[in-house]
Amino acid sequence: MRALLGSATYSIVDTGIWTSDRKQAKLGAMVHLHLDPPATLHGRWPRMRYDANEQTATPFQDGEIDQTVASVSDLYLLVDLHADHVVNALAGPGSIAAGSPGNPSAPSGPTSPAAGN
Repeated sequence: MRALLGSATYSIVDTGIWTSDRKQAKLGAMVHLHLDPPATLHGRWPRMRYDANEQTATPFQDGEIDQTVASVSDLYLLVDLHADHVVNALAGPGSIAAGSPGNPSAPSGPTSPAAGN
């Protein structure tokens, strides 16, 4: 993530527990970063594939995509705490992926807010 964020200035807005959809098993943490000012991020973005059937204890596979995203003011991360690394990074609303119509969106699916937030 350091290489992707480069010199971007950011703050942590929120954290939460990342759980599986069906079994509600704890998979890791969700982290919401706010970049100020908004930045263009280019590089290898962590992007996982999630197994909606949840047949394994770790229902996702790590991956990466090479992507440039402009006007990033919010970044949503999923962190595998067992492997100690970010497995998914998505730019928030208003961000524009190069060569792609529309906006990348905040993660949907297996997340839940931390207690008390």
